[in-house]
Amino acid sequence: MRDETKIDKITNIVRDKTVILCGNSPTLSFLVRNREILHNDKISLCAVNKWTGIEKDLHRPMDIVCLGRNLIESHNVEFSFRGNNLMIPVVSSMRTSRYKQQTKDRIEFLSKCDADSVAIAYTNKQDGPHRKKKLQFFRLDTPQMLCLCVMYGKPKNIFMFGCDNGPMGITKDFEEADKKFSHYGHRINNFCAYYKSTDLMNNKMRVAMGRMANLFGIEIPTYIIGLHSGYDFTERITKEHALDMIVRGT
Repeated sequence: MRDETKIDKITNIVRDKTVILCGNSPTLSFLVRNREILHNDKISLCAVNKWTGIEKDLHRPMDIVCLGRNLIESHNVEFSFRGNNLMIPVVSSMRTSRYKQQTKDRIEFLSKCDADSVAIAYTNKQDGPHRKKKLQFFRLDTPQMLCLCVMYGKPKNIFMFGCDNGPMGITKDFEEADKKFSHYGHRINNFCAYYKSTDLMNNKMRVAMGRMANLFGIEIPTYIIGLHSGYDFTERITKEHALDMIVRGT
């Protein structure tokens, strides 16, 4: 499938809408407690990896789900996705035996779920995206890759909830109740120390966003929820500010 066709599928879902992108970490709990704002046809809901638990808590199905390659390889997901929405599996672009196995895993995986899908690729070369391969990115975290894909669909804006990876100081953004329990299959401390290369990921994301702006004129207002998030490749705002912006439609 050509990249333009894949991007059309994304555009049909998010064009001119507010996109709420859900990671799997604890600041997402704030969105759960304010889930009534999601019952709005001007909002598109996206998630990475462990989406079924998030759907249950938010009382709304996902419009787009992006799955990291490890999840696809292990098939460690529930096949409850609906065919009217979009699944984005992440695969390697490197032509190795591992690539061939990933392709086999992806085909087998998608055969088990009734979902439209568009595959995107990562590469270890620092040249993505570019004109000929718009959906091939330098290797990034799954939430970052989903964010870039959504940008091609030209939404009004993007709010990234549950993207808390970073230093221990990040716990300042968590509610006390969120600190005591696992969140979507992970312990709370995993989000404080899981990504040791957060600075590298931030830099790679800035490069990718810069290339999209320079090559395709795509610049979408994007906000990371939580002033202490390890992500700082775009503006970080408080969860209260984000809620106000979403409600006001700004």
